[in-house]
Amino acid sequence: MNAKGIRELMATALASQSDDAMASCVVRIMKECSRSVFRVAQELTSDRSAKNRYVGAWILGEMGYPHRPLCTKRLMVLKRLAQCDKVENVRVRAILSLGQMRLRSVDALLGRLFVSRSKHIRLAVVQAIGENGSEYSMQVLSRCVQDTSKAVREWAAFQLGQQMNIGGSRASAILSKLLKDTDMRVSAHAKINSGLSLVKACSSSWAESDA
Repeated sequence: MNAKGIRELMATALASQSDDAMASCVVRIMKECSRSVFRVAQELTSDRSAKNRYVGAWILGEMGYPHRPLCTKRLMVLKRLAQCDKVENVRVRAILSLGQMRLRSVDALLGRLFVSRSKHIRLAVVQAIGENGSEYSMQVLSRCVQDTSKAVREWAAFQLGQQMNIGGSRASAILSKLLKDTDMRVSAHAKINSGLSLVKACSSSWAESDA
């Protein structure tokens, strides 16, 4: 798809009154790995319209996945939005896009953003934290135990279940605290993800023994 085609498709997405129609156009754009896509998305992230900045951040998070084209440039734009945009919804989208890039290097920034007073920002950080058991991700997840937002604690339980094989005893200790959460949904999520982590561990052991 050439630059003109990308801009026309982008214009269609932004003009759409239907979320599904907009998402369909954006997904088509995301599949492209060209510099033209990056330039168009980058321009959107500097637009006066919050909707345009949101869509630009969305595209930058997943464009060309899993090849990760123009990784450094995309990171610079998304980090600026995540830290500095005045609209919370745009910051949330930028944080989620940073997570979608699946890079351990963003965990330190996500850890700093978790101190936000906004439960929506904190939730986005927990959703974006990489599944790599890094020091920063463990620090964030450990602080989730006392978070005032039930959604943040639920997502922490899910992420800990994903990271158990890598985070080791530290992940297990944090998850055990969520098992005692006073909210039934949170404790149920912790119980489910504790079970899933055990299944993963057993599966890995069986795979190694069969090798």
